[in-house]
Amino acid sequence: MIKKQHFLILTGILKKFKKITLTWFRWELFHIEFRYIDHLKKSLRKTVTGRIIISESPLVP
Repeated sequence: MIKKQHFLILTGILKKFKKITLTWFRWELFHIEFRYIDHLKKSLRKTVTGRIIISESPLVP
């Protein structure tokens, strides 16, 4: 029979594990997105002559 203490420890471990997997999943998604953007930049660089300047300041009308 599982004691209450053991059950609490197990749920605690599972919660931690879930948190880790969620952050890992989010990071993987971000990583894939980042790589995709990088790939797009490279393909654009090939098609468009000259440099692509990414401005940090917002466009002024």
